[in-house]
Parts: sequence; C-alpha cells; structure tokens
Amino acid sequence: MATVKSLFYKGSNNVQFIGIWGMGGIGKTTLAKALFNKLCFAYEGFCFLANLREESKKYGIDTLKKKLILRLLRHKKSHIGIVDAISPYAMSRLGWEKSFNALDDVDDHEQLEHLAGRHDWFGLGSKILITTRDKQVLGRKVDGIYKLEALNSNEAFQLFSLNAFRKDCSDPKVRMLAMDVTYYGNGNPLALKGSEANEGITLNVSEVEDMCPSLQAFCLMPNLSQTIALGRISLKSLPTTFKVENLIEIGMPNGNLTKLWKEVQVRASEVLWLKDCSNLSELPDNIRLLTSLRVLELSRTNIETLPLSIKHLSSLHDIYLDGCKKLQSLPELPPSLLTLSTRSCRLLRTLDLSLMNEGEEGNKVDYDDDDPFPYFRFTNCMNLDEQSIKAVEAKVLLEINKAIYGIAIMEYPGTRVPKWFMYRTTKYLVTVDLSSIPQPWYDSSIFRAVTSRSPPGTCIDATWYIDGEYACWAESSFGTDEFTLSDHVFLWYDQYSFGAIQRKIGEKKKGAQYNTYYPLLEIEFTARCWKSSYCGKIGEIKQFGVCPTSAFEYQN
Repeated sequence: MATVKSLFYKGSNNVQFIGIWGMGGIGKTTLAKALFNKLCFAYEGFCFLANLREESKKYGIDTLKKKLILRLLRHKKSHIGIVDAISPYAMSRLGWEKSFNALDDVDDHEQLEHLAGRHDWFGLGSKILITTRDKQVLGRKVDGIYKLEALNSNEAFQLFSLNAFRKDCSDPKVRMLAMDVTYYGNGNPLALKGSEANEGITLNVSEVEDMCPSLQAFCLMPNLSQTIALGRISLKSLPTTFKVENLIEIGMPNGNLTKLWKEVQVRASEVLWLKDCSNLSELPDNIRLLTSLRVLELSRTNIETLPLSIKHLSSLHDIYLDGCKKLQSLPELPPSLLTLSTRSCRLLRTLDLSLMNEGEEGNKVDYDDDDPFPYFRFTNCMNLDEQSIKAVEAKVLLEINKAIYGIAIMEYPGTRVPKWFMYRTTKYLVTVDLSSIPQPWYDSSIFRAVTSRSPPGTCIDATWYIDGEYACWAESSFGTDEFTLSDHVFLWYDQYSFGAIQRKIGEKKKGAQYNTYYPLLEIEFTARCWKSSYCGKIGEIKQFGVCPTSAFEYQN
C-alpha cells in the first residue's frame, strides 16, 4: 500500500491517474479498496465504481458515468438529477472540487475515456485510481503504474495456513492438503487470504488450468463461512463429505459438474455461481432447501429447465441463464424475482412468473446504491411466446406501480408499442398533452422503443422540449451488450427523469398569466452506440411510446 501511496504524493497538487495492474484475483480490488477507505475522506468528493467489466455490460457505460457524477456531487446542495447528470453544467462542476475516484476492473480503453476522459475534468489535487488486468488499457493516460506481484511459494503457504487453520500445519495430512491448495493458488493472495472480520476464507482459483483439489481441505476449516470459488474443477458433483453449513457463496465457473449433489451441503448459501459449467444439465429438486439463496448464475450451462421447487425460494432475486442453448421452458418462478436474464436462449418458449408477493412491503430504493431493481432481458429469445412476454411485462409494471424502485428495464424481441401506451409515434418526436393526463401528471414516465437489428453498445437518448423550447437531455438507463438479430422492444422507467422537467415546468408556471397552465411536452428520441467500433452500424428506431405512470392501466 505504501508504494502506491507514494505514487500519489509525487504530484500531490496535480490531477493524477494511477494504475494498479496485475493478473485476475491477485488482490488489485482489495488493495484499491484499502487505499480508497484510508484516503477518500481527505477529498471533497469520492466514488468507488466496482466491477466495471461486468457492470458496463449489464447497465451500459453511460449509466455508470451518471452514477460517478451523482456520487461525486451528492454531498453538495445540488439540484442535478440523473436526467442531466452528464450535462455540460454537471461536468463543469467536477472541475470545481478535489475528488478521489476509483475505477475497478477496467477492461476496455473506451470505459476509461467515458469515465475519466481527461485530467482537466477534475479539480486540482484529484486522484483517479484504476485497476486492470490489461496494461494496454492504461495507455499513456496514467501518471504511474504499480504492478501487483504474486506471492512466492513459502509466503503463500504461510498465508494460507494461518488463515485457513489458525495454526501451523503440524499434522502431515493437513500439511499436504495445505500444500496442494497453495500450489493451485499459484501465489495469488486473493485465493489464499482469510477474512478475520467474517471468520471465512475466499479461495479463488478460477484462472488455474486442470484443477482437482482435495475438497476435504475445506471441511477441516471450522471457521469457513464466506466464499469458495473453484474454477475448472474436474469433479462431476460435490462429494457427500463436502459439508460446510455456513458457506454463504459458492462458485464453480468453468467446471465439469454434471450435477450438484445428492444431499444439500451448503444450506446457508446466498449465491450459487455455476457459469460456464457446460456439462450441467439440471439442478436437484432439493435446491428448495437453500432458503437464503439470492443469486443463481447458470449462464452458458446445459440447463433445459429449472426444478418446480424453485418457486419456493422466497429470497431469490436474480437468475442468470444467458447463452443456455438448450433452455426450453421455465416453471413458476418465485414472486421475489427482480432480475431474469436469458439472453440468446433461442429455444426458450415459455416461462411462468408469479406476480403477487403477499405481505411484501418495500422501502424506497435509491438508484445511486447497488440495490436490485426490476431487470428482465430476453435479447434474441426469438421463440419466447407472447403470453410469457405479457406475464413479465405485467410483473415489471406492478413493480413500477409500487414506487419503491428508481429504475426498471425490460428487453425482448418484438415489433410494436402496445395500444395502451397513451402517446405513440413512428416519427422521432412524441408530443405529450398534459391536460389530458390524470393528476399528478408530473410523477414519472414509462418509455418504450422498437429498434431494428442493432450492434452492442446501442442505447437510446431523449431530448425534452417544453413549449417548443429545449429543456434537457436524458440518456437511457440501458444499452445492448450483444447484436440483436431482429427487431427488439426496449421498455424502461426512470423516476428521476422528470426531475429537471419538474423544475423547468415550475419556473414556467410561476411566470404564467393564468392558473390552468398545461405545458406542451415534446420528446425526441435518438439512437447511438457508445462503442466506437460499431458507430457506423446503429440500428433504426421504428416506434416510440411514452406513458406517464399516473395514466397507465395495464390490461391482461
């Protein structure tokens, strides 16, 4: 840590970009978080954007840029909302203050350009800390680079023994197991380090080839209660001897599993990560016993469907089934579900989604936090039937109607904006007559657009006009992350998008000569692609629709 801190102090009054570079899992994020937590309070504004590699694919780089700016400016008494977070005014505000920004797991030069384009974006003394696996991403932008090295074999053995067993390995059998694990960890401190605060250990060997560790090692760790990540494991299933009841997260990406278990051995698990286990074709029915399960990641497995008992998992919020080429149907899913992603599951025909969650009461969710929100993506699910799409749409609209989520997103193959949307057009401009909308008309709006085949990185922006005058510009809260193979419908909701509009209308009402003033709202939609390599291949927007939340009544 001292070495990286010294890089900052070489130009303490200047804006500095510092990179931390090293292989995956070696501890770059851990080091960056430690530095951030130690130094951030000395700055006027600060923001840690974690896991950009995955977050940019899921939400789009523009949404992350909004989050960065809003977090940097939220300590001020600012009226900047998500709708105009990257306006020239908001960007200029960044240059007024000294800030500390951490961009974690950057894997694309364009991410860096969008989130921290130039030194003069930030105020004097600002620091931008960047972690990456790819040194080329840093280019010439950074002022210093720290390469994080792996531990040598003796250091790795001592670290693992101390954290796994809380003592030295005097028992020859235990010592042999510890030597096996440290060998496969290859000096990676994140794969070997135990968490004192949580009495647990994280074993992350997902980048090691041909791994087959002896899982009995974990059963000898009495305090294990956090995470195990085993990559490319050659076991066909978890053995009955593997029983770690307190384990919260288990990950076996890229493994050879064909089934999970006969008897449940990890009942406390909240996250089950089985991405790229290409031989896994089914889950056991007793998965219902994982009553704390929140996240189920099964992307690019051989799953054809999910067990009927899945509906009983009342804590399950997120299911990922992207690229499951054999997935054909989904049984009744739990009403707690907020995220379902089945991108490129071209055989998927039907799904059953519960709408009601009895006794559910939610608190208002701040989109600036990392809480879940309704997110349903069916990109290139060409055979998904209309009834299933309507069921998901009803779920999304019911969640919106609760007014506890700041955002909602849905995407699916389709060709039209439904008739119940109050304002529809095939042109680029939608006109909203507020005098015909039930009060309060200023709450928020649902947007829908139909696009032709589009490249990755495509997103839709909206420019707002009030009485013919420019009011503000709002980016969409999503972006595609793969080619769409046909026309697709995008539905999104953003309760903050009316923030700037409300202020503008309020100003106009004060100056109005009569009490019954109804402004004329016009919204112009445009498509763009934030990935420069596809900028010349942007798809066509065929239809638009806008419906204020106070006006819609969904009909089955």
